[in-house]
Amino acid sequence: MFDDGWDLTKLEEEFKNEPGILLAWKLYGANGHIKRPEGKVVDNYTTHLPEGAILDGNIYNWAVKSLVNIAKCDGMKNIHEFKGCVFTNH
Repeated sequence: MFDDGWDLTKLEEEFKNEPGILLAWKLYGANGHIKRPEGKVVDNYTTHLPEGAILDGNIYNWAVKSLVNIAKCDGMKNIHEFKGCVFTNH
């Protein structure tokens, strides 16, 4: 679907009938750097936390970014929880 990279306009079109999209992402730390190195971020930060790692006293299993059309929901509890939205798995 996104062979040429991620394009949010394509993503929005693909899921336009859904109340929202949850995008899974990985957490990258300092990767052993003390100071920010020269060069591209993608070249210098290549190792993400593995599932089950301890982060700030919590077990890290996954993280998501939410893109939500709240007009298709019954409202919000907070910035991470939405009322009356059913997200399907594609």
